[in-house]
Amino acid sequence: MRFPVMTIVFGICFLMRGLIASNQPSSGSMPVLGSTPSQEPTKAAPVIGKNMARYHMGTILEKFDPETRFYLPDRSAVAWLDEDDTTVYEIPPGKQWYLMTLDRPTLIQNFSMAAESLKGKVSLYASDQKAVPGSKNWTPLFKGVPAQDLKEKEYQKPLYSFTRYVLLEIDLSQSAIVSSLYLFTDSDPSSYRLTKRAEPSRFTDKAGPFYKDTKGQVNFAGKYARNSGGVEDDNFAKMVDESPETNGSLDQKPMVIDLKEVREMERFSIFAEKKKGRMTILLEPDRSASGPLPRVYIPEAVRFLMGMGWQKSSGLFVQATGGEIKSSNAISRTIVLDGSSDRISIQVPATPSQFLTMTWVSGESPASSLQIKNFSAMGDVSLNEFQVSRSVGNFEGSGPLPVGDPAAAKGNNLNNSSKETNGTTVLGNSAVQTEDPLRLPPITPVSN
Repeated sequence: MRFPVMTIVFGICFLMRGLIASNQPSSGSMPVLGSTPSQEPTKAAPVIGKNMARYHMGTILEKFDPETRFYLPDRSAVAWLDEDDTTVYEIPPGKQWYLMTLDRPTLIQNFSMAAESLKGKVSLYASDQKAVPGSKNWTPLFKGVPAQDLKEKEYQKPLYSFTRYVLLEIDLSQSAIVSSLYLFTDSDPSSYRLTKRAEPSRFTDKAGPFYKDTKGQVNFAGKYARNSGGVEDDNFAKMVDESPETNGSLDQKPMVIDLKEVREMERFSIFAEKKKGRMTILLEPDRSASGPLPRVYIPEAVRFLMGMGWQKSSGLFVQATGGEIKSSNAISRTIVLDGSSDRISIQVPATPSQFLTMTWVSGESPASSLQIKNFSAMGDVSLNEFQVSRSVGNFEGSGPLPVGDPAAAKGNNLNNSSKETNGTTVLGNSAVQTEDPLRLPPITPVSN
């Protein structure tokens, strides 16, 4: 009798062992409880070139006046050359020309516009000297392109033009509200650096009479201002890559931006999809407290949703983690979206900050994340005292020659006299300073 009993016992044990084995996770499937799951490598974002159509790059924009046949300062520059997408300028219907003068000869790779609507035709020209529309000095980069095809989209083919002067010809069937122009070079914004000038410059005079704001034209969230190198998270990079064609996603999970140093923040703006909800930004001057977990500060309205044990004590947000108490003197600012606009900004009192923590609370049902094309964080900086320049280390290797390099200029037959001559064009009782005397040949119609 012992043999059958032992056989049954061994059979049951074997069966139970098989059942247990069949329920064990296979290698590479579900991690064993208590182990640390392997993290996926950071995904590299596609390289978006630096936008040269910006005040902080030394670019100047003027409008051609057909009556006087001179390029004159224009209010459009104030909106189109800054990084606040909520500052806009309305282009009237009909044909007009806008001249962008770069600080020095630069390789232009592509072009785009940010606007609410565009109906008409757009042409773009390049030249190594300042000339009126229709002059033979202008080389067409593209002509008669449907304006809608350039609305927050790059031109279908790379331009590859090494130039200093770019002429934008717009012929619209109806008025259009435009917030930004984009002249992309071939270099990633992280290859540029925000530095203090050796001597103060009178940039405010050079920019023209409509340039009143001597600060706030630098986006401290941008790569060039944070002086950040290396690969960044793809989702975040799309919010600050200077292109309206890409966008990143923001939800209730905190997103932290390290400005690399303390800055006086004064204004925030977003260019995003039209949605209802609240975007909260916490401003912190430092994160010096030690602890086993990253210091992440959650707005009071969000902390209950996150379930992270946050409490408010003496005006500070505190959290107990592993027996330690962490506190934050972060100041919370909120951008309210009502779904009617895709460009929203807030002005805040000057606040010293190095870390910006953004969160999103959806006001729609079902709740959804916010897609952001551009995020800008502007502060107390004067372009008379600061400049953005390309770092020398990025010129090594087989890449393009440095911007403004004499050898590059000579090889492209550029007229360097434009850097050395100064002209004054007198218009009535006013004098418009130009870096080159204007040449005024007869206007030759340009066929499309």
